[in-house]
Amino acid sequence: MRAFACLLLFASLSGARTNYWAPLTSPRAHYSIDERFVADPPRLEGSETIRFRNISDRPIGRIAFLWDGEILSVRANGVAAEPASGKPSTPLYDLPGDLHPGAELELAVEFRTAMDWDPKSFSAITSILNPLLWWGFGTPSPYGGA
Repeated sequence: MRAFACLLLFASLSGARTNYWAPLTSPRAHYSIDERFVADPPRLEGSETIRFRNISDRPIGRIAFLWDGEILSVRANGVAAEPASGKPSTPLYDLPGDLHPGAELELAVEFRTAMDWDPKSFSAITSILNPLLWWGFGTPSPYGGA
């Protein structure tokens, strides 16, 4: 019986994923965004590709987004990433496999969000136009070079 319990423990540990954590230095991310405004009902919808390299010394198994809208799908290097279980306050996604130190990741994200349209001024206001990688600090990931 003891051997069986030990076997179950090791089997569960071997399949354990890396929890969400924020690297001390956020990796620079490159965003390519294709977005459009749809008038009826007023909303933004689009897709983006985000590329970054894990510059930390630990594997990354989860990513978070700064986004108030709906994330329709996330693909990590072509493989579907799944939303984390529970009701996190920020959108969390489990990567299909850990992103090891030095490895690169390409995320393909489909998204949309409702827009508050003001018919008098023919305008809408939003502070964020697309989902951004978020590392747990007050700001999203930096844009730019590697």
